[in-house]
Amino acid sequence: MNGVSDDPVITPDGKRVVFRSTGNVSGNDANGSARDTFVKDVPTGKVFLVSTELLLRQQSADTFEPSISADGRYAAFVTPGKFSADDPNNLSDVYLRAIDVPTVSAITPTSTTRGATVTLTITGTNFLPGATVLPTTGVFTVTSSTFVSSTSIKVTLAIDPAAPKGKQTLMIPNPGTGPGPYASGFARCEDCLTVN
Repeated sequence: MNGVSDDPVITPDGKRVVFRSTGNVSGNDANGSARDTFVKDVPTGKVFLVSTELLLRQQSADTFEPSISADGRYAAFVTPGKFSADDPNNLSDVYLRAIDVPTVSAITPTSTTRGATVTLTITGTNFLPGATVLPTTGVFTVTSSTFVSSTSIKVTLAIDPAAPKGKQTLMIPNPGTGPGPYASGFARCEDCLTVN
């Protein structure tokens, strides 16, 4: 690993540590030498990049003053970067991010037709009760969501009769348990549903 790491803060149980680094310590840091905020899960050795926009995109801005909740579920950082679309100023702001964001490993079925109603089984990790798919204007609405387990949800979508044909990206947020409606994070399933 290249780069410099600093400002570590560890949870009371010693299982997680938040820190800043100029290196790509998570394997998915793509913004060069900006000082990003990361969390390391000590028992597993896994490192999470947490200084991202809500939809998991990075900014080319340094972060400062990393902190972590006592239970290790949330990390916070300060940055002058615009990590939120509703940030109207050019001042430094504090951002809170879930560490264990949901992920998607598969959906079934993977295709549907215009005007249809389809029930998707979405599998992955870290789903919380209330996890669902965000509706996409002009493509689909969500008619029902069922939490099955932390690794599976079922979501019924009504596909718009005039929906554009092709691949669609699904955004699956966990319900917020902190400030903001989606403080528990998003999963992004890129081009995973095809509308015919």
